[in-house]
Amino acid sequence: MALGKPSDGKTHLTINWVERSFAPTYLRGGALLPILACAEEYAKLLGCQRVLIKNPIDPTKYARYRYVPYRIRRVAATYLCKEL
Repeated sequence: MALGKPSDGKTHLTINWVERSFAPTYLRGGALLPILACAEEYAKLLGCQRVLIKNPIDPTKYARYRYVPYRIRRVAATYLCKEL
């Protein structure tokens, strides 16, 4: 459903890829809510300060879950962030 990893210093957990499906599904809101919930809980267990989403396709989908734009110096990718 998603791929990601914690940073070397474990300051953040980055979600690099999120699956999208247009098929009818038993998950009413899709897979995004369980993915974000699991990532946030895993980040807390690791002691991370934030969860980052790398290159989101549609940033407006994440706004309802309190993810905001985040900038990392000297990195060309775009990120969304939720502080824990």
